[in-house]
Amino acid sequence: MLESSTLFHYVTIIFVTALPALCAALGQARSSKAAFEARRIQPAAEQEISILVIAGNALTETSALIGLLVGFMLLTTQHTTTNMYWAHLSELGILAAIGITGGIVAYMSSYPTQASLRALARQPFFSEKIQIFTIIMQSIMQTPIIMALIVALTIRNQSFSAACLNDSLRLIAAGIAIGLGSIGPSLGLGSFLQESCASLGINRLSYSKIISFSFLSEAIIGASVIFSLIISVSILNASSIQTDSYLQGIGFLSAALCMGLGTLGVGIGLGKIAKKVSQALGINPELYSDISKTSIVAQAFIEAQTLYAFIVALGILKNI
Repeated sequence: MLESSTLFHYVTIIFVTALPALCAALGQARSSKAAFEARRIQPAAEQEISILVIAGNALTETSALIGLLVGFMLLTTQHTTTNMYWAHLSELGILAAIGITGGIVAYMSSYPTQASLRALARQPFFSEKIQIFTIIMQSIMQTPIIMALIVALTIRNQSFSAACLNDSLRLIAAGIAIGLGSIGPSLGLGSFLQESCASLGINRLSYSKIISFSFLSEAIIGASVIFSLIISVSILNASSIQTDSYLQGIGFLSAALCMGLGTLGVGIGLGKIAKKVSQALGINPELYSDISKTSIVAQAFIEAQTLYAFIVALGILKNI
């Protein structure tokens, strides 16, 4: 039992640090490659390109730094022998929260930077607005990993008092809810913002339309992560039954999977719609009113699927 406990502990430390770092490195490599291509196309904009790639890579690094912080905190955590097994098992919830969220956010947040570098090469006299737009949008993309950090720290604090399997499964479920719940929205946001940044390189007159539409769409897509956070917090605030039966723990995991998987298709679908609208606005910004209204209606119907999953997940928690 002690060996299993140690395995859980060190597996969590390894992957909570390595997954965000790996994905951040891959994203930064792609951004750096895009920067070299942009310099080749537009040598005169070398300074602007350098500023943008440095800022973009720094924001991509956010998840890796958070993973490093959490990994170091786990490495220096001391549990008593009486609760060590359940505490270390509970740490798998931290792995789900930081490892999954950090990895997907780190990789997808590099997409806007890559597209903006190419846009800057096409529109060097529009570089300042492209830089500002990219940094703002990429900063907002870091929201899921901040939410995951809050959940992870709460799991860590509660793991000290874990005393049975139901306690551990509850904390693991809290991490799964925010971890899985971040995948779809992050994929959707990354692909959508990539197209938004690319559209600025096609038509700089579309800037005001694209930035207003981007803020609105980011709020809609990001709402799915907020629902997942609410379920995570609800699970963390629930009380576990001290019994040999693990059915309550299965209930917590069911609620987490319901919410996490419920956001997957929604986030990707919303991202695809927003991406197509950004393409259209880059070509015909004068059609903003009609296109945006149609898009919002479509996004509202898709977002409703997240609400359904949220209601069912709450129902599961209520009946545990």
